[in-house]
Amino acid sequence: MAGERAIVVRPGTGHRVANVEFLARTADTPRFNLAVVTVKPRRSGPGAHAHPDEDDAFYVLEGVLVFVVEGDEIVAGRGTFLLVPPGVEHDFVNRMDDVARFLNIHAPAGFDLRLAADGATFVPGFIGIGLVPDSGGSWFVHRLLGFARAFEWMTSNRKLTAAEAHAWGLVSEVTDDLPARAAALAAEYAALPTRGIGLTKRLFEHAYTASLDEQLELEAALQQEATGTADFAEGVAAFIEKRPPRFTGA
Repeated sequence: MAGERAIVVRPGTGHRVANVEFLARTADTPRFNLAVVTVKPRRSGPGAHAHPDEDDAFYVLEGVLVFVVEGDEIVAGRGTFLLVPPGVEHDFVNRMDDVARFLNIHAPAGFDLRLAADGATFVPGFIGIGLVPDSGGSWFVHRLLGFARAFEWMTSNRKLTAAEAHAWGLVSEVTDDLPARAAALAAEYAALPTRGIGLTKRLFEHAYTASLDEQLELEAALQQEATGTADFAEGVAAFIEKRPPRFTGA
């Protein structure tokens, strides 16, 4: 986006409110909240709620939690990742006698790059109790995996390791240090021509339902827009001068 820069939030600069340790807040990172939430034994979350314009992502760090997503219960142990799409009601509860902790990320809807810790596992869960995918799961997984593989996974209830999820295309990358790799990847993208990245995303989203003629028309329009950016001028100048480009997102 125009004029954006990499944002760094140093260790120890977050703050704690009750059982929530905010590692980064929207006050620090304009569009993202990153927090570690501790749930005491036999305690519940804040109650059923939804975020109209944000994905809500959870990664269980310790213990076992039950996430309630539009009335359906999902049992999540350590290493489980859960993504709740915008507008979907959800809550959580710790029914065990031990403390549970999870990493919680609020982010603008639509994850384009998906990282997984090497110990993470992925299981759909629905068919195991006679249900069908909900909360947008059939839409997201179909888009990521295609019909045949999405159908196989959702109807077999197979647990995927992080390596299998990567091989299938469910995640983009597997790492042994998830927070560090996520921060490094964010910095890499922040240094790129971010307006061009945003325009490219528009093209790929449009391509799902567009005819070839419609796609070519949008490509031409967005290419015209891209050639008017300062990043395009910088990219050409850097190429001619045989130096690394210094993109600003303008």
